[in-house]
Formats: sequence, structure tokens, C-alpha cells
Amino acid sequence: MAARGSSQHCEVRSVRGFGAIRHFGSSTTVEGPSFLIVDALPLEAQVFLDGRPFGLAAHLMAHAFPLAPGRHTVWVVAPGFKPYSAKFVADPSFSTRLRIALLPE
Repeated sequence: MAARGSSQHCEVRSVRGFGAIRHFGSSTTVEGPSFLIVDALPLEAQVFLDGRPFGLAAHLMAHAFPLAPGRHTVWVVAPGFKPYSAKFVADPSFSTRLRIALLPE
């Protein structure tokens, strides 16, 4: 995804998850699923997961979404703000919560 100006990037540490459900992007059920929680500002920011639209920040706030195990990248972009990306590894035993506040350009 192309964006103006520089972007911010970070590696994310996961936190413990629970349960067993079907994962986003996968047709298999795994014990101890991974969840992704994205809390981003501004609320009108667009969130992308692995290069695909994931939703508006306002709609994703404080919701946990099941995620297939493996490496993933989240991008958050909004007009007038520097884009932000985070890479993480989703593990069936853990969840990842991203709290992102975009910086003005």
C-alpha cells in the first residue's frame, strides 16, 4: 500500500488467548485460537490486514476477531496522518491487541 510521508512500524508481542473457534482466513478449527484486537485513532482510519481491507477503526474498536495462525501485517491509514504498520505472529494460544494513535503529517 502506498502512502505519503514516512510510516511508523513496530513488532508486536502477543498476550494469552482462550477457547477454540474457526479462524479468520482459515477453514480449520484450532484449540486455543488467536484473536486480533485493533484499537486505533482517529476513528475514521482504515485498517488493513495482510493487504486486505479489515474495517474502519470505529467499527473494530474493542472487538476481538479470530485470526489464522501465522505471520500477519496490520496497516492503519487516514488522510492527514502518517501511516502505521505492525507485524506479528498469530499463535493458536495467544491473542494480539494493537493500540494505535496515528500521528499527524
